Amino acid sequence: MALEALLTDIQAIPDRGEIFLSFRDAHKKEQVDLGNLYLIDQKHIFFTGILGKNKGPKLQSKKFPREWDKLQKQIQNIQKDDESFYNFCDVMKNIRSAFEKNNLSMIDFLDYERIKDSYWFIYQLYADMRLKNILPDDFIKEDYTQWARRRLTCPAKFVVLDDYVVKAFKSRNKIKDKLINLREDLDSLSAKGYATRRINVLDDIFDKNPHIKEKELFNLKENIECLKNLDYNLIKKRKEINDEIENANKLLNDDVKIVYSKAEKNKKPELRIEKKEDIFLKKSRVPSLDEIVNFKWAFIDIEIPHFKRRNAGITWIGAKYYDGEKILSKIHTIHNVTPDSSKGYQIIKYKSIQEMIESFTKEMNDFNPDIVSTYNTRFDLIKLRETISGFFIGEQRRDSAGQDTKTNPIYKVTTKFFERIDIINRMVIDFFRWQKIARAYDINAKLEMAAGFKKSISYDLLAKLEDYCIRGEKRGEKASGIISKYLVNDVDSLSSLLNLNEFRKNMKDVLWMSEKFNISIERLLHMPNVINEFQEEGYFKQMGITRKHIFPYIKNKQTNEMERKCIDYFTKKIVAKSVKREGIKGVSEDVYKVFIPIGDFFRGPLSERSKKIAEFFEYKDSLAEDKQRVFFLEQYANAFSRWIAVDYSRFLKDKDKFDKTISKNKTKFSEIREIYYNLQKSISKKQDIKLSKKFNNGNITIKDIEESIDKNINSFIEEKSIKTEELSKIIKFYSNTRKKQSHFFGNYQRGPSEIEKIINERFNRINDFIEKNNFEVVAKEGNYLYLKGNKSALQRKGAPLVMVDEIKKLYNSDKVYYEKNGFFSNIQFKDHPGYHLSMFEMNTYKVMIENLMENNEEKAKKAYNLASNIAYIKRLEKNNFFFENKSKQRYSAFVKNSEYKNGKIYFMLKKDYNLIETNSEIHYDFNKNMLYFFDERDKDPVKVYVMNEQRVSMLNLDFDKYQERLAKRGNDIIKGAEKEKKKPKTKQLSFNICPTKDIYK
Repeated sequence: MALEALLTDIQAIPDRGEIFLSFRDAHKKEQVDLGNLYLIDQKHIFFTGILGKNKGPKLQSKKFPREWDKLQKQIQNIQKDDESFYNFCDVMKNIRSAFEKNNLSMIDFLDYERIKDSYWFIYQLYADMRLKNILPDDFIKEDYTQWARRRLTCPAKFVVLDDYVVKAFKSRNKIKDKLINLREDLDSLSAKGYATRRINVLDDIFDKNPHIKEKELFNLKENIECLKNLDYNLIKKRKEINDEIENANKLLNDDVKIVYSKAEKNKKPELRIEKKEDIFLKKSRVPSLDEIVNFKWAFIDIEIPHFKRRNAGITWIGAKYYDGEKILSKIHTIHNVTPDSSKGYQIIKYKSIQEMIESFTKEMNDFNPDIVSTYNTRFDLIKLRETISGFFIGEQRRDSAGQDTKTNPIYKVTTKFFERIDIINRMVIDFFRWQKIARAYDINAKLEMAAGFKKSISYDLLAKLEDYCIRGEKRGEKASGIISKYLVNDVDSLSSLLNLNEFRKNMKDVLWMSEKFNISIERLLHMPNVINEFQEEGYFKQMGITRKHIFPYIKNKQTNEMERKCIDYFTKKIVAKSVKREGIKGVSEDVYKVFIPIGDFFRGPLSERSKKIAEFFEYKDSLAEDKQRVFFLEQYANAFSRWIAVDYSRFLKDKDKFDKTISKNKTKFSEIREIYYNLQKSISKKQDIKLSKKFNNGNITIKDIEESIDKNINSFIEEKSIKTEELSKIIKFYSNTRKKQSHFFGNYQRGPSEIEKIINERFNRINDFIEKNNFEVVAKEGNYLYLKGNKSALQRKGAPLVMVDEIKKLYNSDKVYYEKNGFFSNIQFKDHPGYHLSMFEMNTYKVMIENLMENNEEKAKKAYNLASNIAYIKRLEKNNFFFENKSKQRYSAFVKNSEYKNGKIYFMLKKDYNLIETNSEIHYDFNKNMLYFFDERDKDPVKVYVMNEQRVSMLNLDFDKYQERLAKRGNDIIKGAEKEKKKPKTKQLSFNICPTKDIYK
């Protein structure tokens, strides 16, 4: 009978033409780990319109003159100027013609010595779109694993395994145990390293002659030095293993077999299952919500109270295990805790951190969870991995005979920021990432905010309590009791999120999207932008290259910053100016925070591009009454619409430059258009292809223009008194605007003016909705509005805004301030200095805002005036004026005669220096009589002094600088209490875009 198994991993191994797969049986608790197999001969799986078809199973070795170094340099310079582009094209044309003439493939070009391999090697190249028709066919521009998943299926889905595959898994596991036992026997009889040599020799014998008879084997043994003195029974065991593999394969279907491969250079011996057909993967399905909930879950939370110290150890681990029916809760610690349990948690005490981690790891492997869950996995699982004993859970990615090494958690990063953590053969669900999507409107994404509680202990107090635990005695026992209750509350809060109705609904949505777009559950739940991989696939099928490999979208630090600026531009220049913002300064009660669903604006163009994206919007519409789910899905709609928003913003930014330049020069658009076409005609007459390219791409120089000016252009320059330099700018901006508008047409089959119309219509609906329902606009913040008025109107199905939160009281001034779960929006109040605010500033602003929210303007002003008094602030302890960089574990302060433009000095306390890893050479400043080091972790290394408390107290602080900072923000905060005499007029959306027909006429 076929078995439905959970696919936990799928990875492409392109140099071997294979796909690696791992499975778990999440239905049968007694048989959870099934193992892994390889799909062989999967060269065709790396789908691309450019690759074409296989060139043949075996390629003839032919030498080809290498121009690789030259080619790489051309690639690096391809965006710099057109000359490098044409040189590159020439190189590629020569290579192509050589290929065609000699019937060579790209493999000859890259490494002709490896032609003997029967696999199809593929080389990745990031290239300009203009090279599409010039590159040899064997170039691919994609990620192998990603394309394999697109063609087949993705992890965290169920697939059907036929009974003979399951039989192969069982047989393989039995054989594997025998190989391990043989290795142990040889280890006990051999010197270090000699057992490996004997195994390799035996493997070589059976690899060359798998059907060797016993008599031949015995004679061979006597002639091989390392086997002479070995008990023949051990050699017989190896033969029995070989025979067992052969017998097992006779009982299996021809489509699957067990293979043992000997050790080779840079490769360990492997006992593996190979399968030819991949049809079973195409019959995949996502698990249901009930199946997900009833998987085996492990919830983990760790505490490192002395996290500031060098090599601080994990001294507390909280864990809750849930198998769909039973719950087991435990606390592991190195401290004495009384009583022996807390709130049903079993407390286990260890002699050392290493013993604790090893015991916890064994406990985790014995429980064998399907899903490992933490809050901020990046911290907990990676910290566990980095301990002395490590945190080895899961199976090895590739089975090796005689070894059963467990695997550490690793990063899986596909964006600039953290996406997810991977543990082999297990799903990882991080509720921190879910919180950042489902409640992106919240003040922050801390566990307290997600579970709705206030922390009982600060991090500084936690460190003090840990010190008491280390010292022991009665105070230590009391302190450990407080920490254990704190940890219990965190673990309970984390596990409670699984039972949240909101989370379960969102999980249903993720399961729907995973099925529709073939993207894994884990990734969708951790980063909305991954859904855009579906759009990338469609783009590739149409264009033969993915958008992320086309300039200027090639993924790097610069383009990420470009996209961020474009989205910021879209929010500030379009969204912010499109809604009536009357604004109510001061205190407002019973306010509704609502979200402007920008992603939904572009559903028309997006739905036209893809039927599945249209179905996504229909699915979202079906849940219109559930505002929480609509908001969650809107984050994915935003991801789909990101391309349009970025391209539209790039067009508008260039259009703004063009408009400002012609306005400055007192010229009209129609005049510039005429000049442009005259210049184009003049350049075309020269029949200079390179010059024409430069002109069309907006790269034309002043010299080029001067050499191409005709009578009409010259008279225009004289009439308007325009310098050639200014005309060059105007032509450049106009060319860029035309080019971006042309790209927009090419990508979306409509011009920017149509996008403007869509945006105007949407915001008109929003403004009408606000006006008809008599809403007061309290404030506007990014894509959010704060409204007072008719709540029922916001809850209606057709409302163009999404209500996300209800706020009892807020104070609106320079920013919007309100409190939730112990946190304030737009400002942080801590019990220690922050990176942006000192304790002096935090304490002042806190008193001011708390009083202003209670309409007590006088008390707020008193606090502000007191903090503005130079005599008062000079009497405060100097540590009130420090800033703390927690990630780099150092302080800074404004001082007179600073070495830096920002007016700061950077320092570390001497008592902390010995506890913190700096990895920097220490120096001595004779003028200041202090030690210092250069902190290399900064982009521009800064000088960090090492000071004792006495030297810190002698710092010559620049109190004027602190007063300036306080006056700036303090005044802005107070202003909110002053009622406005006159409300600002309503501004309607207006872009003043040159009509599309004018640019292309």
